[in-house]
Parts: sequence; C-alpha cells; structure tokens
Amino acid sequence: IFLPAYSPDLNLIEEAFSCVKYHLRRHSEHYVNSVTPEADLLQACLVSVTPEKAHGWYRHSGYL
Repeated sequence: IFLPAYSPDLNLIEEAFSCVKYHLRRHSEHYVNSVTPEADLLQACLVSVTPEKAHGWYRHSGYL
C-alpha cells in the first residue's frame, strides 16, 4: 500500500484519534475534575473506538 507523505483522509489512525478526541470533548466535564488515573481515562476513551467504526473507516478509505 502506498500512502502519500501526509494523507489524513487515507490514514486510519487519524480517524481513531478523531473519535477519541470527540469522546473527550463530549465528556470533558466528567474528566476535568476527576482523579481517575491516566490508564483508566485512556481505557474509557478507547471504548469509543468500536469494531463497527473501524470497519467503516476501512471502507471509507477504500481499503475494503
């Protein structure tokens, strides 16, 4: 697979980062005053990246 030097629309990790950032923005009031360890915070964010979303990102990028 050939990717140009920087092509965020073809780079699937950019879609995952976008999903995680959206989750953080949507639930920011919960995390701002929380004493939750960073590992728990990361786990909560990664739950927002579902297999269905990943499959959609693959289809959208043209890999499937």
